[in-house]
Amino acid sequence: ELDGVRYNVFVLKESDYSMKLMATYGNLVPKDNQKDSCQVFSDADGKLVKKSFKYSPPFANHFNYRHAVDDHNNLRHGTPSIEGTWLTHRWEDRVFSFLLSITEVNAFLLFRYFLWSCGDVKHPSLHQFRKTLAEQLIKNPFLNEDDPNTDYCRESKRLKLATEHEFTTAPLQSTKYLGGGRWKMGETLYPQLTCNGANCKKRVRTYCSCTLGAWLCASCHHKHLKMVYSSGESSD
Repeated sequence: ELDGVRYNVFVLKESDYSMKLMATYGNLVPKDNQKDSCQVFSDADGKLVKKSFKYSPPFANHFNYRHAVDDHNNLRHGTPSIEGTWLTHRWEDRVFSFLLSITEVNAFLLFRYFLWSCGDVKHPSLHQFRKTLAEQLIKNPFLNEDDPNTDYCRESKRLKLATEHEFTTAPLQSTKYLGGGRWKMGETLYPQLTCNGANCKKRVRTYCSCTLGAWLCASCHHKHLKMVYSSGESSD
């Protein structure tokens, strides 16, 4: 008994080692649904003998689920991992990244077991799930419901501006936006159009999502964002 909790010590003797488990449950009687385990050993005459047997419950659970931690760590450290990407030496950030990555893998395993295993639904890979989760965290609609005087709300306004003014590449062969999601197509696969920025003559295929077909290079789009941000903050 330890701290008022009763427990048993189970011992398993193998040919080359002994294992001890301390458990608050279980007994020496194998469960009816316990699968048979097999081992091959040499008898007194040197012949190989194969024997089937059942482990007692504590050891059966140990051998059935001991890989769970290794599998979880393998998923958590998969590239690109949160802990590997977030390069920081601050202990609070390292602990937070560890907890966040564990939660991420737990969510992935939960979806895979309870939702994606039903029917013929093809579940995404961890990399695809990680990408979707990251986008949802960045564009979290919950931030819009905060108090207008908080930093969270100000940040959400910046995020909203960023999503409404995304730097976008036009479809292949597109030369002009006609409206209604339709584009005028040219003969060239990668047409080069003149940037509409002030005093800019760069040839591009990009534009801001707020004005489809108004061609902008990267530097002019950056200036455009600065103007939008400054006007948005001054109106708060």
